[in-house]
Amino acid sequence: MSAFTILFPDEISEQVSRLPNPHEFVSRAVADALRHQTSEPTGAGIPKWAQVVTRIESQPGLGEHAGNFERSRKEFRRSFRFKHDEP
Repeated sequence: MSAFTILFPDEISEQVSRLPNPHEFVSRAVADALRHQTSEPTGAGIPKWAQVVTRIESQPGLGEHAGNFERSRKEFRRSFRFKHDEP
């Protein structure tokens, strides 16, 4: 057997420490959880927008299309007006 430190919220620690055999209880609970563990989908626990940012950052740039994209973007912005932009 080896030692391993796990930090629990105070209320859980207090409840576990009052058990007749807390070490055995925690060992059984962890073993049971590991037996029933399913593999988590990629990105589990990561906010959706963080996943989007990560995916975009990992993709290659526009390469040879970057100049054309930038020109189109500027042209669109010059011709686009919000109602509050109008006199």
